[in-house]
This record gives sequence, C-alpha cells and structure tokens, in this order.
Amino acid sequence: MMIQPSSEQGTASRRVTVDGIELNYRLDGPGGDGPTLLMIHGFGASLRSWDDICPFLASGCSIIRLDLKGSGLSAKPHDGRYRAADQATLIEHFLAQLGVTDVVLVGHSLGGAIALLICFDAIERALPFRVSGLILIDSAGYPQRLPFFVRAVRFPPTRLAFDLLPARFSVWFVLSRIFSVKSRVTSARVQMYAHDLDLPGGRAALRDVAESLSQNDGRQLASRLPAVRVPTLLIWGRNDPVIPLAHGERFNHDLASSELVILDDTGHVPHEERPAAVASHLSSFVRRLV
Repeated sequence: MMIQPSSEQGTASRRVTVDGIELNYRLDGPGGDGPTLLMIHGFGASLRSWDDICPFLASGCSIIRLDLKGSGLSAKPHDGRYRAADQATLIEHFLAQLGVTDVVLVGHSLGGAIALLICFDAIERALPFRVSGLILIDSAGYPQRLPFFVRAVRFPPTRLAFDLLPARFSVWFVLSRIFSVKSRVTSARVQMYAHDLDLPGGRAALRDVAESLSQNDGRQLASRLPAVRVPTLLIWGRNDPVIPLAHGERFNHDLASSELVILDDTGHVPHEERPAAVASHLSSFVRRLV
C-alpha cells in the first residue's frame, strides 16, 4: 500500500504512536506510484528544517517529514534510548505502520547516519519496504570530534550555560557559525529552532541525544559502507565547519553507486541555506530512480 499525502502545501501535523512513542510527522505532495521521500533531520532540528525545500518538491514527490524522537513535537521520554540505532529502528516501524513500500531516504547530518543504518538493516534482513535511493546531506558517518554544539550540551560547565541562556541566543550562536549564507540566519529561523528547544522536555531530550553520540558509532558505520549498493546522492556545503567536505569525498569513494554535488559558499545546512539548488539536485536524482 502506498500512502497518499495531501497535495496542499504546509499540511497540518499528524500523530502516530509507534512502539509506545508518539511521533509527529507531516505528509506533502501528490502521492502516486513512485517512491516516497522520507526526510530525516539532524541534531537539534525538527521536521521544519525541510520547510524551505518542500515548496520546490511537493509538486512531483510524495514526502514524509517527521520529528525524530526527542525533537520537535514528538515525544521526549527520558528512557536512555536515543542512539542513532534506536532512532533507525523506530523509523523502520513507523514506515511499516504507515504502509510505505518504497522509500528514498533523505538524511542531514545525524539524520544521514540514521538513514545509513536503515539501509544496512534493509540489506541484512527483510524489511516491509524497499529502499530505492539514498540522499545524504552533509552527513555524519565517519569518526570525528564531536561538533562544538554537541560538546556544549554534553559537558559542564557549558551544559550549565546551555540550560541558563535564552534559547534564542543559543540558537543564533550556533546557526551564525554553521551557516555560510549569513542572510539565512533570520529572526524567524532562530525563533523556529528556539521554539522547539523551549518546549517541555526539549533541552533534556537534546542532552540525551548528545550523550548518546560516540566516535565508535562512526567507526562502525564506516566499516559497513561498502555493502550499500543503492543509488546515492551526496550534497555537501564546501564550507561546512561541522562535517568537512573531505567526509563527503570519502563517502563518494566508499559507496558503490554515488555522486557528489558540492555547493560553493555553503555551510553545514545546505537545504536551509540554498534550498532551490538542493531541491533541484534532489528532484533530478529522484526522477532518475523512477
């Protein structure tokens, strides 16, 4: 069964309970027989991270955007199960519950690592859906020092500052350093991120996610990359200060069927910094899969 999203852009949030966890998600696009795009956001973000590119995509794609567990309007239990592997399993059950049978995984940063784990599971055991393609945007996947904003949430005394400072200041501080297109660090964008951080349990859940991350995850992911055979699009900001372009080039070498698009004068969040360009590359890639 293929889900049929609404054709109305900006559809209202929906809720579904998966494995006892309430997840918030949105459906966009006209539906149809092609694969569904599943958009997986990164650390500290939410499904609204994809707002800028969806108007360019929804006319030709079925799109699911979800808030990861602990993010946005999804549940934020203090259960210690926020590892990327935990999120991947939850998403697999989410897709099965919605009846999705064919999916292209789109992951940014931490969301890219989660997408890769779903790919590995699809290779190693039978899942109720097919992974037709993979799109990684400035993706995690190799060992590296944790980004400064993750370290700030994990370790005292910066954790104390994170808890005490206004959310808007913390968000502005991070975005102004990871975006190369400074004009995109608008008051509205800062408020969007700050709103989620100020939700009940928002900061505690972000700490739980930060504490779940380790370099060992990157080593394990990297060792399994040669098994990924699905067509893969890599999109990278040339000036990414969080996950450097060298990682994108390494992905392009290690993956069997990949292509790398490099966006000049772009930082860690290309789909928010240069949404039209990212959407164009993404749409072209998906059309070739059909």
